[in-house]
Amino acid sequence: MVAIGATISAFWILAANSWMQTPAGYTMNNGRAELTSFYQAIFNPSMMPRFLHTMFAALVTGAFFMAGISAAVLLKNRASPVARYTLKLAVIFGLIVSVLEAFPFGHIHAKEVAQTQPAKFAAIEGLYSSRTQAPLVMFAIPFTQPPQLKANMEIPGLLSWMAFGDMNAKIKGINEFPADDIPPLWLTFVSFHNMVVLGLYFIFVMAWAAWRLRRGSLFDGRRFLWLLVISIPLPVAACQLGWMTAEAGRQPWAVYNLLRTADAFSSNLSAGMVLASIVLFSLIYLLLICLYLYLLAAKVRHGPDAASEKELAV
Repeated sequence: MVAIGATISAFWILAANSWMQTPAGYTMNNGRAELTSFYQAIFNPSMMPRFLHTMFAALVTGAFFMAGISAAVLLKNRASPVARYTLKLAVIFGLIVSVLEAFPFGHIHAKEVAQTQPAKFAAIEGLYSSRTQAPLVMFAIPFTQPPQLKANMEIPGLLSWMAFGDMNAKIKGINEFPADDIPPLWLTFVSFHNMVVLGLYFIFVMAWAAWRLRRGSLFDGRRFLWLLVISIPLPVAACQLGWMTAEAGRQPWAVYNLLRTADAFSSNLSAGMVLASIVLFSLIYLLLICLYLYLLAAKVRHGPDAASEKELAV
């Protein structure tokens, strides 16, 4: 029930955020956006690609969490039937959802961004001048003054093909957009590419784990079990990098091409009130994460109960 409730909540959160990315189902009347179609507003062009990409990211996070905790138990008790069973489930499920997260769902979402938010797409891909046969940048060091990439490794034509299905397709670069419509170039590029690197890492680790499972060596290698343990927070980091890409790439718009961030703040809220709210929420969440980690560590140290171990062993 918790998972169902979280999924329903995620749907409506993403519906609202996606409308801010690709607004639809409205008309402008005296400077106000007024709803004309509830269906079009909810199922706006970016809603389903973003929802599926986000939900599968959550599933990857859950799989790595389950695998890492199982590995931690096995490091203490290599014979634990519960940890062996849960690690096997996490690896099989994790490999499936890690692959699906990248393709098709990550690819579909990137194509949608190319079509609906071209300035964001140019920023995340490091495309600073318009090009046909646009290359896919595998690695680069971005600079913003002037916008340029250094030490870049790229595959010619692949970005045009991935975005539009044609290696000769022209993709607009940052140079074709007004200066005050360009998102933060360094942050958008770095957050996106680090998210992609982590996504490829998840596929590699789960494929490696599946190979070890097939060979019968998954539960024996201490180094690999430690790799699963230290990988627990990485999907969370990838999710945060994805949100940084989405929100930084949307700038300078609060609602894309409709309402600028500079015009969206409340004049009744002072900077001091905002700062106080941020500090207070940060302290509350810091306390909660410390409590969570303390209780989680206690549970892991205790391990599965004897009844569960006996049931699976039988």
